[in-house]
Amino acid sequence: MSYRTVLIALLFAIAAAFAVAMPWLPSLLQQQDFYGLSVDRPAHDFAIGDGQLTDLQGRYVYLLFGFLRCGDVCHRQVANMLALNKQLQAEPVSFVFVSLDPECDAVDQLQSYFDQQGPDFHSVKPASSAAARALAKEYNEYVVKTGSGDDYQIDHSGFMYVINPAGRLRLIYTSSHLSVSEMLNDLSKLPIS
Repeated sequence: MSYRTVLIALLFAIAAAFAVAMPWLPSLLQQQDFYGLSVDRPAHDFAIGDGQLTDLQGRYVYLLFGFLRCGDVCHRQVANMLALNKQLQAEPVSFVFVSLDPECDAVDQLQSYFDQQGPDFHSVKPASSAAARALAKEYNEYVVKTGSGDDYQIDHSGFMYVINPAGRLRLIYTSSHLSVSEMLNDLSKLPIS
């Protein structure tokens, strides 16, 4: 590989990192007492089954964008959700998984993978990949499909978003290697409204 090609690739990677970080930069610069990234803005509403995200107001919602063929980050985040659920039996909490690959992720597969974990687990299959990307963009989730035909991958942030009972996006976990005890501590400090 030529020096110029390496330099262009490096500049592209830096630009992509800034594009992902820009919406969260003000929050990153603030002093915070949370394990997750503290934010405070209305959560974008979307359809969940026969209802809407707003139907879950009054509950904390842990939101994840992913896909079933994901190499590892999605599965680690779902494992984090399952571990949280075991600890939060008495809390009003819901978990939502939005497919970023609706052309490949069948409804029955999503339900088998996610919804069967319990009544507080909800999977969402957007109408198209474009609709999935548009929804992810509302949460500043980085999503890029690479490759073509059946040989493709979906690169994405894999962030976990926490929406409070008032319907406000309050925390973002930017790593899939999470401490459930720290997440529980965050939940105890989050304002309800």
